[in-house]
Amino acid sequence: MEENRTYQILQPLLLAAVLVLGMFIGTQIDDQLPGGDLMRTHQQDEWDEVVDVVEYVKSRYGEELDEDSISEAMIETLVSHLDPHSYYLSGLEYISFRERMASSYTGIGIDYQVIDDTVTLIRIMENSPAESAQLHIGDQILAIDGTSLSDLNKEEAYEVWRNTSSSLSLTVRRPGQGIREVELEKDHIAMPSVPVALMIDEDIGYIRIERFSNDTYRSFMEYLEPLYNEEGLRKLIIDVRYNPGGSLDQVVKILNQLVVEKDQLMLYMEGTHVKKTEYKSTGKVFFPLENTVVIINEHSVSASEVLAGVLQDLGLATVVGRRSFGKALVQEMYPVSDESAINLTIGKYYLPSGRFIQKSFEDRAAYEREIDRRFTSGELFVEDSFDLRDVSMMKASNGVERPIGEGVIPDVFVAADSFHYQSHWKMVDRFLYLKAYQYLEKNPQLRQQIQKKDFNIEISDEVLLALCDEYSEDYVINKDQAEKAFVSSLIWHGGGKDIYYTYMKDKDPEIDMAIKILSSPSS
Repeated sequence: MEENRTYQILQPLLLAAVLVLGMFIGTQIDDQLPGGDLMRTHQQDEWDEVVDVVEYVKSRYGEELDEDSISEAMIETLVSHLDPHSYYLSGLEYISFRERMASSYTGIGIDYQVIDDTVTLIRIMENSPAESAQLHIGDQILAIDGTSLSDLNKEEAYEVWRNTSSSLSLTVRRPGQGIREVELEKDHIAMPSVPVALMIDEDIGYIRIERFSNDTYRSFMEYLEPLYNEEGLRKLIIDVRYNPGGSLDQVVKILNQLVVEKDQLMLYMEGTHVKKTEYKSTGKVFFPLENTVVIINEHSVSASEVLAGVLQDLGLATVVGRRSFGKALVQEMYPVSDESAINLTIGKYYLPSGRFIQKSFEDRAAYEREIDRRFTSGELFVEDSFDLRDVSMMKASNGVERPIGEGVIPDVFVAADSFHYQSHWKMVDRFLYLKAYQYLEKNPQLRQQIQKKDFNIEISDEVLLALCDEYSEDYVINKDQAEKAFVSSLIWHGGGKDIYYTYMKDKDPEIDMAIKILSSPSS
C-alpha cells in the first residue's frame, strides 16, 4: 500500500544511502597493512562499524570493485531484512510497478509469454498500435529491429523491447501463415485499474477493481455515475479478488462514497516515525447505495483488505468469498535512481474499531508460503476449517466479534475450485486461451453468436479430445474442466469483457452468491 504524503525515512534507509555514497566518494584511507588500525577511536553507534568495513574494503580489496552491483546488493540486503513488504525494486520490476501505479505506459499495447522458447503474444490491447497493425493473439515475435528473441526468457526479451525507439520493426510469424515484417509507432497505452463495470441484475451493479492505482477513484466514479443515474443501480458488488493493493489515498476516496455518516472514523495509520493519522468520512456521498457486497479471496491484499475490512467493521457491506491474505502495513516509495527505488514500510493501519489484521511474519518462510498452507490444510475448500479457538478476538464497530491478525474473514464463505489450484493449471489455462482464439478465427460465426449473448456453445468431443491430446505430453487434462475453460476463453475473445462477465455471473460462484444476497427480501 502506498501513501502519497512525504514521511521521514527510517534511520536505516538514510544510513544505507551513506553506505552507497561511501562506495563512490568514501573517506580515503592511507595504504597500510591489513593489521593496521582502521577503526575509529570512538564508535558513535553500530552503523559506524558498517561504514568502516565499506571504507576498508574500498581501500584494501585486491581487485577492481564493481561499485554499482555492490551498492545495489547492499541496499537490497538491508531492506530485505526489515519485513516481508519492504523491498528494493530495479529494472523490469521497477518499471512494471510504475506503470501499474500510473495506469499507463508508452508502447505498442501487447502482453506476451515465452512459450517453447518463443515470444508469443497472449493479449492485444484495444485501440493500440498492435491492434491497428493487425497483430493477433498467438503471433510469435521472432525479432525486434533485427535483434533475435530466440531462446530469451521474458526478462531478457523485455530488455530488447525497452531499448527500442518510438518506431520499431517486428519480425512476426503467424503459425500456418508464414513470416512478415510489421512496422509500428509507440503510443500511450492505458492500463485501467477498473477493467469492468456493468449491470448484472435489475438494480445490481458489478465493479471489478484489479488494483488501487493513481486513477482508481476517478475510474470507479466514472463507471458508477451512469450505472446509477441511467440504469437504476442501487445495490453494488465490488470485486477485489486477486487485488494486490496499491494507493491508500485511492481506497479512502472510494470509502468516502460508501460511508454516508459524516466524521465517521474509517481507519487510522501510525508508525514509529509517523504521527497517528485518522481518516474520517466526509459525508459527501454522490450515489447512495441500499446495500453492498465486497468479494475477496486469499489473494486480496493490503488496500483491498482496507476496503473490505472497513465496510465490514462498520456493518456497511457483506463480505463474500474466502479469508484475505492479512497485510496491514503501509509502504512509501523512495526513489534511489531513475531505474530503482525502495518500497519501505513506514507504518501500520487499523480498522475503525482499532482491529489490526496483519498476520505475524515472525516465521518469514511460513509467511511466504501462506497460500500453499491454506491449500494443503483445506481452508480454501471447507468452511470453518480455519481454527479460531486460539485467535485473539475484538469487537468490530458494529459489535460483532472479529479476529485480530488474521486478515478479513468473510461473512459468507464460498469454496475455491480445487482444480484451479493444481500446479499445472496455469499452463493449461494459457494453452486453452490461445487455442480458443485460434478456434474463433476459423469459426467466425461463433463470434457473431457470442456477440448476441447466445451462450449455447457446443464444442464437439473430437475438438476437446484433440486439445487434451495435444497438451497431454506432460499432464492429463480433465475433459469437462477443459471444456469449461475453453468456452470461457471463447466468450472472452469473442464478446469482450462486458459480455464475458454477463456470462460469468451464473458460472462464478462468488458473484452468484453476491447476487443472491443482494436479491434477498431483507437486502
